[in-house]
Amino acid sequence: MGEEDNGNGNGVNGDDDGVDDGTDDGTDDENGGTDEPVDIHILLPEAAMYNLPHFYGRDHNVWSDRGINISYEVTGFGQYVRGFSGDLNVGVGQNSGLSLAENIYEDVPISIFAPHMNEINHVFVRDDSDIESVPDLEGQVLGVAGLGSGTTRTFMGMWDEMYDFDLENDPAEVVDSSSASLYSFLEDGEIDAALMFTGYTVSALADDNMRSIFYPVDEWQDRTGHPGQVTLYAVFDEFLESNPEAVLNFWDGWVEAVEIFRDEFDTAIQNYGAISGVDLDEEEEIAVIQELVDNEEIFPLEWSESLIESNIEMLEVVEDVGGITGFTGRDAFITHDEIE
Repeated sequence: MGEEDNGNGNGVNGDDDGVDDGTDDGTDDENGGTDEPVDIHILLPEAAMYNLPHFYGRDHNVWSDRGINISYEVTGFGQYVRGFSGDLNVGVGQNSGLSLAENIYEDVPISIFAPHMNEINHVFVRDDSDIESVPDLEGQVLGVAGLGSGTTRTFMGMWDEMYDFDLENDPAEVVDSSSASLYSFLEDGEIDAALMFTGYTVSALADDNMRSIFYPVDEWQDRTGHPGQVTLYAVFDEFLESNPEAVLNFWDGWVEAVEIFRDEFDTAIQNYGAISGVDLDEEEEIAVIQELVDNEEIFPLEWSESLIESNIEMLEVVEDVGGITGFTGRDAFITHDEIE
């Protein structure tokens, strides 16, 4: 995807090479000198919803004001998932909770230190369907956008634990295809239900002919007190040891970025919607996104022991169905008090 204009005449990445260096002159210390800013470089996947607060927050200096020189690189999904295992992020970054758990199990020296984005994907049926809940999918044709994807593996673990339902074997057939194809298949009656991914989840929520039968935000909230997470923030252990204050400052900047994004939603969408996978011509879909943001369903802004326990339980149920190779448990996580 090409660069989009950020409203100030510059592409989102700000440099000819596609990576913004985020140059900052530093902050004045109490003795009149200058503290050098701490560099953080984060990989972002194309068309991800969370690109919005990242770029819009940077426009509002939420990190530079805290002594952080932040830069981004928008890349393909394959490179994105190697952000930690391939040392492609600098300092901190986000990735799927499943990928992070496997990285840590395989001795990549990182720790999970904050939430990032809730798992907002749904399973949809046609509005006139008799299917009301997950057990009703037995003997039906279910579509998923990638059996090996993190979202599908997460749903597989949740359904096994909560409903004793085998996502791969209990339906009469599982159709593995793109979200775009699944959307058409569901509309045309070629499949009975579909697990949609983010952009098509938004489209389906805006479509009166479709309804949701499973939503992890609500389902996992009822079970553990917290929504299910799709992505989490992690930090390289060496960076954490050298820059604990910068890690906490980064988190504070992210909280402010999400709050500004919520308060200035219309401007943020116009500036960065396209690079975040939002169709700016679809007003109904933008209204769905705004509802998710206004209701605080998408970006959690707390990090607590109970939220860590919720994530541990999620990763354990995915491990139980073979969705991840291994998981180190509580040792994978660090609280903000432990950073201080």
